[in-house]
Amino acid sequence: MDFLDDEAIERLAKKITEKYYAFDKAALSRWGSEGKEKTFYSTKKTLQRLRTCVELNDIQRFCNYMEWLTTVMTSRKIKFNVIFDHTEICYKAIKSEWSKEKNRSKKNSAAKYVHFMKVGLEQLKNNAPIPKRDLIFAE
Repeated sequence: MDFLDDEAIERLAKKITEKYYAFDKAALSRWGSEGKEKTFYSTKKTLQRLRTCVELNDIQRFCNYMEWLTTVMTSRKIKFNVIFDHTEICYKAIKSEWSKEKNRSKKNSAAKYVHFMKVGLEQLKNNAPIPKRDLIFAE
């Protein structure tokens, strides 16, 4: 029994998308409802990739994915701080789900997801094209 099955990914991707759009009040006017749908889709794909990397126990693969995703998104004129903020929201949402988990097996699995996301977020921060002091990574 995995922490992030398909149903959990769908639910969490919706939650993360809503949290991002609540955080970035201008996002909806900037990108419209189509942009919000793309954010949900991208979030869902990231969570699926995260699940695959956790199952393979391959944190480097997840870091490579985060690097690739950042390259793709910035080539589409998405600012780095948007990517960073969204990734931080993903990390916090997964960490929150982990803290609520009661099932011991799922909780152990969830800890690995939290770790992978934290490493991915730290990699983003370390490779930031903007001054690191402008990025706030709050645990």
